[in-house]
Amino acid sequence: MPRKDLKISLPRFPTPPIELILTCELIIANFYPAQWETLKKQRGWLKLIQIAQRLCYAVYFQRVQNSLAAQQSLLNALWAQEWGKFF
Repeated sequence: MPRKDLKISLPRFPTPPIELILTCELIIANFYPAQWETLKKQRGWLKLIQIAQRLCYAVYFQRVQNSLAAQQSLLNALWAQEWGKFF
């Protein structure tokens, strides 16, 4: 039976999005630093990272920049309901 007395919704944190390739880079960089030193210099890997960053970060950072220029709350600009209007 669901609890109806809980009045707080799930918290939301304004963090940059991340997908599989960027997650792999994060894990490799943090847990396998020697391998990352080699991997981060490889052209094929860098191409994948650039594509992933463009897909994930372009819209995110544009919304951050817009919120700063408009003197708007960053949390409001990044709120999930606001993203639906963009896509």
